Amino acid sequence: MPPELHTFLTVSWALAVGATALHFVLAAWSIVWPRVPARITFADATLNTNSPAQWQVFGSFEYTVNGRSYLSNRLRFGGVFFRSEAAATGFALSLRSGGSWSAYYCPHFQSLAVLQPGLQNLLQFLAVAVFLAVLGSSLLSP
Repeated sequence: MPPELHTFLTVSWALAVGATALHFVLAAWSIVWPRVPARITFADATLNTNSPAQWQVFGSFEYTVNGRSYLSNRLRFGGVFFRSEAAATGFALSLRSGGSWSAYYCPHFQSLAVLQPGLQNLLQFLAVAVFLAVLGSSLLSP
């Protein structure tokens, strides 16, 4: 393998590991973030084009911290996925129903918020971690 390609792949791998670790830490930390009332502005369920057996719910919400309004589209870390259209549509409808929702926001970066804090898709994170570990061991071996 040419040295330039090896360097490029190693740097790309390191960035992927860093992004995954940051995502994991933020998701875990979000369970202790302060919360404020949130208003759902959009919610819809669509068939996931990357995996036809999965439905994904997209949405956005508004919230206010210290008099400043924010808009977020992060319902939860890792996304919101369902195996059936009925379940995904039901969740989207529950968001739009006007019920009481809270935004959990990062105390240091108030523009970062989620509706459902914590690690919802732990298996997804573990699968990515295992993949990156295997990829890294093959890249970093001489």
